[in-house]
Amino acid sequence: ACGPAIRPTEGHLRAGEGAAETESIPNGRFLGGNLVTSRASWSKVLAAGAVLFALVSVALWPDAASGAGGGLRGAAYPVGIDTFEPTLGATANGDLYFSITPGTLAIGWKASIAKSTDGGTKWKDVGPRIGDQTMPPETNDPYVYVDPATGRVFTFHMSPILTCSIMSFSDDGGKTWTSNPRGCSPTVIWDHQTIVAAKPRGASTSGYPNVLHQCVNAVYAAMCSRSLDGGLTWGPSVVAYANEEIADLCGAQHGHLAAGPDGTVYLPTSRCGTKPMVYISRDDGVTWEQSVIADKDTPFVDPTVTVDSKNNLYAAFIDEAGWLYYATSRNGGKSWTKPVQVAEGFTTNMPVIVADDPGKVVIAYPATNDL
Repeated sequence: ACGPAIRPTEGHLRAGEGAAETESIPNGRFLGGNLVTSRASWSKVLAAGAVLFALVSVALWPDAASGAGGGLRGAAYPVGIDTFEPTLGATANGDLYFSITPGTLAIGWKASIAKSTDGGTKWKDVGPRIGDQTMPPETNDPYVYVDPATGRVFTFHMSPILTCSIMSFSDDGGKTWTSNPRGCSPTVIWDHQTIVAAKPRGASTSGYPNVLHQCVNAVYAAMCSRSLDGGLTWGPSVVAYANEEIADLCGAQHGHLAAGPDGTVYLPTSRCGTKPMVYISRDDGVTWEQSVIADKDTPFVDPTVTVDSKNNLYAAFIDEAGWLYYATSRNGGKSWTKPVQVAEGFTTNMPVIVADDPGKVVIAYPATNDL
C-alpha cells in the first residue's frame, strides 16, 4: 500500500534481453539496465500496477534506465492518500490512476481513485461521487483498470463486503463517471476481483469495441463473467475452475487476468499453493481450460502472466524457497519452455510481469538478500 507515510526510495528492476528487430522470445537471460523500448509501450508497463516505486520514473523517462549491469533505478512518490491492496493503471498519454481508500468506516473503507498527470509526483482524488458521498460509499477490495486500447478508466469495488460489487467507468479522465452495480449473484461469495478488456473472438459487442472479462474468488470456484457493452451490463457467471478442496478457502483465489491481441484470456493461479498454472479462454469467456506452467511446487502466491504483441505468452512465479522463475509459451499456453531462474541470490515475492514487443519483458518484484 502506498500512503502518506511512504518516503522516496529506490526500486530494483530487471529487464528481459531482446532485440527490437527480431521476433525471438527471451532465452531466460536477464540483465539490469539493458532495456530498449518506446515511450508508448511503457503505458503497458505502468498498467501492471502495485509496484509503483519500481516503475514510475523508469516508465515515463526511459533514458533514466541507462547503465548496463546497474539495474533500473526508480524513485517512489507518496500518493498522499491511504490505500490497501493497490492497483495502478495508465493511459497512452501517461496519465496514472491509483486505487485509494480516503477514510475508514465502521465496516470497510471509503472508495475512490487518484489521478496523476505528471508521472506520479502529484495526485488528485477524481473518484465518482453522488454529492459529497463516494461511489460506492464503502469498499473492502478496491481495484483500478485502464483499457489500453480505448483509455476507458474502470474503478471496481467489492461492496458490500464479500457479497456484491460496484463498477464505475470514465471516458474523460475522471471528470464524469457512469456507475453500475455488478450484482450480488450468482457467485454468492465475491472477493479478489480482476478485470481485463479483450478483442472479441466471436462475440458481438454493442457500443464498445472490446469484451470485458471479470473473475472473482467465490471460494467454491473461480467465477468469471463478461460484458459486451463496455461494462453497462454483465452476463451470467461461469466456472473458470472449481475448488477441489472446499475446506481450503484460498482454493479459488487467483492472480490478475491478461489478454492477448487475438482476444485469448488468461487467468493465473497457484491453486492454493500447489503448482503455477493458468486457465485459458479462447471463446470470449464461455469455457476455460487448464495449463500447468511448470512442475514446480509453489507457495500460496499467484503467478503472473502477460502477452506480447505477437501473442507469445510469458509467466513469472516463485517456488517455495522464494526463488523467482520465468517461462514462455509460443502456442497460447499449450506448452511451456523449461523455467529459468531470475534474480539469483534474492528471495522474492509477488512478481508482476509485462511484455510489449516480442523479447521485451519487464518483471517487477519485492526482493531481499537477507534471507
